[in-house]
Amino acid sequence: MAPSNSVKILELRQVAPACSSTDQSNTELTLPLTFMDALWLKFPPAESIFFYELTESSPTVFISIILPKLITSLSRALVSFLPLAGNLIWPQDSPRPVILYTPNDAVSLTIAESSADFGRLSSNEIREAIESHPYIPELCISDTKASVLALQITLFPNKGFCISFVTHHAVLDGKTTAVFIKAWAHICKHLELGKIDQPPSLPDELIPSFDRSVIKDVAGLETAHLNYWLEMNEVVLKSNPRSLKVLPNIGGPEPSDLVRATFELSREDIKFLRKKVQSQFDSILKEERNETKQLHLSTFVLTCAYTLASMMKARGGDGIKKVFFLFSVDLRSRSLDPPIPNNYFGNCIGSQHVVAEARIFMEENGLAMIAEKFSEIIKGMETRGLFVGAKERLAELASLEPGTQCLGVAGSTRFDFYRSDFGWGEPEKVEIASIDRTNSVSLVESRDRKTGGVEIGLVLKRHEMETFASLLLDMSLDDLIRKGKENGGRDSNFRGRRAGSGSVLGPGPDRWVFRRDSVRPQPYSVRPVKLMQVQQEPIMLAASEGSNGEGKLYISNLDDGVSNEDIKVLFSEVGELLRCSLHYDMSGRSKGTAEVVFARQTDALAAIRRYNNVQLDGKPLKIELVGVNVITTVPVPVPVSAITNVAKPNGAFRRGQGQVRHRVEKLTAEALDSDLDKYHFEAMKLNIEKLETTAPNLLTFIRPLHSTGSSSHWYIEGGTSCLRSMIIQKILFTRGSVMCSFATVFEDALQENISVQILQHR
Repeated sequence: MAPSNSVKILELRQVAPACSSTDQSNTELTLPLTFMDALWLKFPPAESIFFYELTESSPTVFISIILPKLITSLSRALVSFLPLAGNLIWPQDSPRPVILYTPNDAVSLTIAESSADFGRLSSNEIREAIESHPYIPELCISDTKASVLALQITLFPNKGFCISFVTHHAVLDGKTTAVFIKAWAHICKHLELGKIDQPPSLPDELIPSFDRSVIKDVAGLETAHLNYWLEMNEVVLKSNPRSLKVLPNIGGPEPSDLVRATFELSREDIKFLRKKVQSQFDSILKEERNETKQLHLSTFVLTCAYTLASMMKARGGDGIKKVFFLFSVDLRSRSLDPPIPNNYFGNCIGSQHVVAEARIFMEENGLAMIAEKFSEIIKGMETRGLFVGAKERLAELASLEPGTQCLGVAGSTRFDFYRSDFGWGEPEKVEIASIDRTNSVSLVESRDRKTGGVEIGLVLKRHEMETFASLLLDMSLDDLIRKGKENGGRDSNFRGRRAGSGSVLGPGPDRWVFRRDSVRPQPYSVRPVKLMQVQQEPIMLAASEGSNGEGKLYISNLDDGVSNEDIKVLFSEVGELLRCSLHYDMSGRSKGTAEVVFARQTDALAAIRRYNNVQLDGKPLKIELVGVNVITTVPVPVPVSAITNVAKPNGAFRRGQGQVRHRVEKLTAEALDSDLDKYHFEAMKLNIEKLETTAPNLLTFIRPLHSTGSSSHWYIEGGTSCLRSMIIQKILFTRGSVMCSFATVFEDALQENISVQILQHR
């Protein structure tokens, strides 16, 4: 966890709307809350953090260029969003709270500097939830008055900066927040500091509408919502019935008990989930002999159903306890009379919820059953009306049984948060930080426009988060392998994503892993060693300097039915594979180990994080990175014939499949021996030419060894012009004299001032 003193407050200031003789900022403005606003009156504020990575973000550049432009453009943007600079109050003569803006009102802005790891905070990896708290300003709220917006801009010297938004949920929803952020970004990006009096104009879609007449309370919900909060103030909070203080948290443990992580579903994952849910649902309909039902399987429905099913499995507990999941639907796009414009300022969302016993999420077809519940609610809003049953739902929420798990969803994939460019590029990461206070799941569109996916933010207890990730990996391996084989062993949607990126179900087996890795391979220490004994299995020698080249993985504890093709499918789209081979003994049976070689070491590291200890056929995969400063013996790589001639088991993955394995065809020792040298030469490149100019003395030792026998080959790999990154590998020893020669070569290599060490072979 980042230390609390890693953030230093530089300045606290108030930013008022820009003032001129023609601006509305000189005029008082009052807006009443509507019944849709009143529903969120006591909810904790919405908090979000936008991380921006910069190549040049020294304190000097930040203070002299970036910060002035952000503040000036903020002042200009507030002219169109005056209520954000105002306050929420509840006058004694008013039946409802109102938003009041008066001239000289301003928005609180905190300027800070952080020494924390920007890469870690802007990554998707698991970290403590409270690590985000120093970057979130406090929204001033008392019994009689509540601010609407608070901002914080935090510099990470030479890394970037972040902008944090804290908004009062009773004043604006996520869509309104998104419109304001884009308006501010638009002005900032196009603002010329020398022409402050001529600010860029906003496009029509970024100019808010304050027309409250379009909101019709046809169901009389305002009274129900306000009475609900009045009663809570008196009975639960023991405060003034009209107090504007909000709840600190909505259910769940305190934030200090929680960790945060972000996962991603790609467009292909969503398609695959849709197919999977429809298949499960068809099975249910077949059992019920009902073939007329149709599901509404939108991205929202599939993402929520899939996430909830995995969360409930991770949390465990009493299966008969109910799960209450609250979600909202934007009504701006719905057929209302009168229609509500897309730029409407305020809350314009209808509240819905799904209720089910926890055991349903864990059943074989639980994913389809939960998706059906979402589907029925959304279709019912279209047919029965948007607010039918709203009072009954509120009463149900108020009378939940003790032990009910209450969850919610924050954000939307339609807000386009990642398109918020203030002039220094789009955000590196958007985090909805308040989900640790509201016991919610966050949804944001994927940063990568090409994937067209969804980023899912979660806050759970650490053991729940780890179980959640492993459950998602484990439940997707079978589908992934089957899907990959249908595409010829490689998903057709692969685009060469960088290490740590990816989705959950689809290409690159996935995934529930981290998109931007903060872990980097460390340089090897320079540690000369003495070769005391050589085993019959190969070892590797590598240079002292860490390599950014290929990354080799040694995989063990494989079930004997896992095929080479299965390994290839699982690892091929984590990154570019150079080779992949399952190891066999002399009788042609799998040793339960394999080698995977990536073109990049960072991809190998990402694969370890994704698959290590993940169960495949009931056995957890054990994955090690080759190059760990120890002497290790490993099996000889499998020859080409062993890869191509071994029968591929049909339906080799057991979990829940009930399939029978086929016996593996045995190969003779002669067949393996005859193909061994051929495989070695195909797998490794002999680079004698490089040695002629870089280490001629070492070459004199290598050549005799290379000609000592057909089963005693040396192979030289080198990707740079010096031997510091050269890898020297002895493939197979069959004679004691060769072992002695090998020791001699090693010692002479040291005399050549080449720093080497013994590393684990794949």
